Amino acid sequence: MTKAAESLSANVATVSRRIEKLTEETGQTLFIKHANMWEPTAAGRRLVSLAEIIEDNLDVFAAQQGVTPPPGTVVRVAMSLTVLQSVLGGTSALFMERHPDLVLDLTFRDRSIAYAEADIAVTYVRPTQGLLTCRKLGEIRVRPYVASGLEGPPAGWVCIDYNDADAQVSAYARSQHSGPLRLRMEGLNLAQRVVADSDLVAIFPECYGDVRNDLRRLIPDGPAESLEVWISFHRSRKLDPIVRLADKLLTDCFSMELGG
Repeated sequence: MTKAAESLSANVATVSRRIEKLTEETGQTLFIKHANMWEPTAAGRRLVSLAEIIEDNLDVFAAQQGVTPPPGTVVRVAMSLTVLQSVLGGTSALFMERHPDLVLDLTFRDRSIAYAEADIAVTYVRPTQGLLTCRKLGEIRVRPYVASGLEGPPAGWVCIDYNDADAQVSAYARSQHSGPLRLRMEGLNLAQRVVADSDLVAIFPECYGDVRNDLRRLIPDGPAESLEVWISFHRSRKLDPIVRLADKLLTDCFSMELGG
């Protein structure tokens, strides 16, 4: 029951009440508890199969409608600045090409999906709070880079803000070089200029660092770190044409950038 609640981003009491209500409405036992495990009965499995069929048909129905938001509709997307600058830099151009009558509101500030401050969010860590639908968009490989002309070891670190992946990136950085922290900053572009003109080292995505002539890998064949990238939106908006439009836009842009 606890795992089911975590999966649904709800509390155990809420899940229990919903199961009790379904049991009352169907007049059949849907789950049986064995030790610490809950298992569906035959009736429970039939109900799950029926729910999956309904959900699949709703998705097909929504896709067939071809509903598009009216002209002037604002599509609000919140994401990390490092995600935008590494793999989703083409989002705005692709949006304007596909949807010339709509408006893209792209922000790097924290905005709540639950309170409708954004239509869709892109994060490094899968959200665990709220009634959200979450899908893994892919992964970004990162590693340390220094100035291409640097001779000798770097004198210290430039710490780039990776938002909810900061702890993971920091632990990986310490395993690659023991130098002191010298600078903290937001965004890849500014950090790239600082590293290229100094004796410092910073963690960049491979798809960003490998294509810049003024940067080189600190350890060419060293291990990289993989950061997961997630899309999330409120569960009640799964069939919303704005959310579906933004989801496809981000998915296509991510795939094009990484050759997926």
